[in-house]
Amino acid sequence: MQRSAPALASILDAAGRFLAWWRDELLGLVPERVRRLLAPADAGLVLAQVDGGFAIVGASPGRHEAAPAALSLAEALAALAELAAARRVASVGVRLASSQCFERRVELPRAAHDDVRRMLSFDLERATPFRLAEVYTAHLPAGGPAAKGRQRLRQLIVKREPVDALLAGLRGAGLEPAFVDCWQTTPAAGLPVDFLEASGARRSSRARHVTLPRTLAGLALALAGLASIVALSRYDTALAELRERTAKVRTEAAAVRGAQERTDAAVADLARLQTAKLAQVPAVEVLEALSKLLPDSVWLSDLRLDGDTLDINGLARSGAALPSLFSGSALFLDAALTAPVTLDPREDRERFSLRVRIRQREAPRQTSVDEERP
Repeated sequence: MQRSAPALASILDAAGRFLAWWRDELLGLVPERVRRLLAPADAGLVLAQVDGGFAIVGASPGRHEAAPAALSLAEALAALAELAAARRVASVGVRLASSQCFERRVELPRAAHDDVRRMLSFDLERATPFRLAEVYTAHLPAGGPAAKGRQRLRQLIVKREPVDALLAGLRGAGLEPAFVDCWQTTPAAGLPVDFLEASGARRSSRARHVTLPRTLAGLALALAGLASIVALSRYDTALAELRERTAKVRTEAAAVRGAQERTDAAVADLARLQTAKLAQVPAVEVLEALSKLLPDSVWLSDLRLDGDTLDINGLARSGAALPSLFSGSALFLDAALTAPVTLDPREDRERFSLRVRIRQREAPRQTSVDEERP
């Protein structure tokens, strides 16, 4: 185990040098402006507001680099941009004079430590004429005794309009504001507050964490996620297309099934009609059989065929003897008079009304559509 430790350390060292070389090579391919944006932000310079103008100081008291005299805003921005380019600084701080900060003392319950900012914002609009949309706020602990279970805080308030003007000037000079604080005794020493922290306008906190390796790793993860999304999207598209085709085929199959059912019903109706027609004796055959059965002395005035019933009206020499003529017929049966026989004096014959039934034939068995279908 002891022998393998130096070998492992040597391998790790070689791997570290290899990765560092690749990092430097990749960084060399990135433009200078992009490297400055991706590099960790170093707010080593501060634009401080002083009496009569602005001065450029260091972010820490030990790095004081104030200009010989107060400068105008345009001069200070130009000098600040030049110093930031020389130091390769991407973001700077803004330090306001104490005269621009309104301060108030507030006591809050110590248990409300996590909701201090929200409670201070609510109390600000309740107790002061300020509105949150018009100001930047920050707070820090205040000295002095406090009641049991409570804490004393200093809330600092600055108007948003002049601060936004300074931030816009910095961004116009190609610099990103890292923080906004204020000073009381000397411009080189600011209070431990940041007015941008609560407002969400601060971008330097993100810039500190956005480095090139992390950006490349994030891009790799984004590309992998995008590839997964594209694959999933293709799968969903193919599935949706398959479902659409399946629904279309089902609709066509339902239409074909409906057409087939209608065809089967029509064929069945036709078969029933054909069966009924074959079972029914034709009217010509009925008339022919009737003419052979009745004697020549019988005159017919009315014939009515309804299904298998034949009604006969006419004149005969003996109407009462007519039903017996149908008893031996192979086509007629159940002959009977439907009205009394009366004598017609003008014709010298008896008027009769006779009803007979026609014997139905046995229809041939029809093969159904289902039986014909294989």
